[in-house]
Amino acid sequence: MRRGGCGSTAGGLSGLVTALAAVACGASEFAGDTVGQDAADRGEDGGLDAGVEAATDGAADVRWHAESGDETVSMSDVGTPGEAAGPDATTEGMPADAAAGDAGSLDGSAVTDSAAVDASGGEAASSDAASGEETLAQSRDRLLATFASDVCGAWASFDPSRRAVFLTITHRLWISRTEDGRPALSHVRRLYAVLGGGATGRECGDDENNRLFLGMDAYLWGQMVATWRGARVIADGGGSSWIRTRDLGGPHDPFDASLETDTGLRCILLVETPESRPPNGQAHFFLEGSARAFSRGTTALPLDPYMLEIDHDYDCLHRSNPLCADFDERYTRNWGDFDCDWVPSACTPIGEGCYRSAR
Repeated sequence: MRRGGCGSTAGGLSGLVTALAAVACGASEFAGDTVGQDAADRGEDGGLDAGVEAATDGAADVRWHAESGDETVSMSDVGTPGEAAGPDATTEGMPADAAAGDAGSLDGSAVTDSAAVDASGGEAASSDAASGEETLAQSRDRLLATFASDVCGAWASFDPSRRAVFLTITHRLWISRTEDGRPALSHVRRLYAVLGGGATGRECGDDENNRLFLGMDAYLWGQMVATWRGARVIADGGGSSWIRTRDLGGPHDPFDASLETDTGLRCILLVETPESRPPNGQAHFFLEGSARAFSRGTTALPLDPYMLEIDHDYDCLHRSNPLCADFDERYTRNWGDFDCDWVPSACTPIGEGCYRSAR
């Protein structure tokens, strides 16, 4: 596989600050088991209003408008009752459409760091996802169609690190299964941003690099809220489940809830332990009533109550670029083949091997 070199290892910090930050990152994996999980066991909800009982019948129609940069983003989520979230999924404090298990597809324009969004992109493929028949390749095609009207141009504009991030994270969401038996990826309705290894593609870390920003449906949001509150309802693809984060750093700003895969990276300070299966998946999202528009680096992101940030931690420094060191090989070894040579089905591949471009 092709790889870029490694740049920053701890968000551009240097000297003593880098060492202290590295120890803190590693210690979070060691000490975090009791910090994060104990909170979940106590039933703390991080500000979620447990006193509000969500409605479970009737159609939900939620509309919102938010200023994002120089643009006003307008979205709607019109839902009808569907499958219940399941007996273990707590519905208190959730919007009515989430409690009802609504598919909750989003439409309207979204702000990205690349090509303009096609407001109607992905509509046809969404019906395949609803039937549970969508493949990983079809899911990727569908998401890219919500990101840009010219998917081939968008894919060609990505550097190899952005392609690698997109491919590994979509695979992660494909092998993660929700209570309805479907891939979590089938409940993702929009791709907002694909961030790779910075301007050069070679940065290994930093919380503004190597991650996806997605719009999920109400059902997946409800499953994530239930997980935050202690339920184990989303399989992690490694024999366990997604759980409330054990990272001492907690959710990434501005999110107020965070999950991680129970199976994954294990460290004692900066030393990876024998049972480690990197990378960890980490997901950040909003609890009800806390969503807002924000920016990540130069990327403006709209107000979306179902916004999802997701990345991977490949080592005890929490580096997240698949092209650093042997990280993409670690992913394949521990989590399976993510089809590193994939290109959008509407495009003609350029070259051979992993992370290739297309036209």
